[in-house]
Amino acid sequence: MKRLTGLVTVVLLAFYIAWPAFAVYQIKTSLEDKDAAALSARVDFDSVRQTLRPAVAAKVESKLDAAAEKAGPTGATIYNALKTQFMPKIIDAAMIRFLTPEALIKIYAERDSLKDVMDRIVAEQVARQGGEAPDGSGGGALGKILGGFLGKTDSPAAPPVDAASQANPGKASPNYTMANVKGAGLDGPLAIYLRLAKDPAATKHDLTVRMTFTGTGWILTGLEPTT
Repeated sequence: MKRLTGLVTVVLLAFYIAWPAFAVYQIKTSLEDKDAAALSARVDFDSVRQTLRPAVAAKVESKLDAAAEKAGPTGATIYNALKTQFMPKIIDAAMIRFLTPEALIKIYAERDSLKDVMDRIVAEQVARQGGEAPDGSGGGALGKILGGFLGKTDSPAAPPVDAASQANPGKASPNYTMANVKGAGLDGPLAIYLRLAKDPAATKHDLTVRMTFTGTGWILTGLEPTT
């Protein structure tokens, strides 16, 4: 009985700890090697986008509400009537801009936090609907309604994410270790979560990573910034 219990324990540790750890190592290697194809095989980007969508939507709504308030009662009334039309477009554009294999590779190489990248990308997409149209001609649709307030974002617009862009040579390569892990646990029989902090000395996590077993291995299925 003791042997059986020991065997079961070893199997569970291998399945829930060693195997996911190897998957994380493979993701880390893909990021370091700037291998977008390998990263795509280990990350379910559609699932990750769904987990990040509420955080992105909250940021978009906050910026739009602030712009509507500055535009005065008339602008706010018109904005509220068109909010459901414009918000999904801005959210979708923001998600496409930073949640790609190339974008994650760049974020990792430059040691940007996911929250900082989200702030910049959302500001850029809101500005495109406001002070500048996507074609650069100026005067985005929603900006015309709100008198240009949407183009006056507090955060600078993010530069385009280019797969061929190189990491900033002034920044050291990231070196994430177990010290960055602030918590872990089961998220169901075939899912786990890791709570991570960019700063290993931090006492609280700033990102929850979710992984799911697909039948052939563990893949990344969720990224949830701490609000």
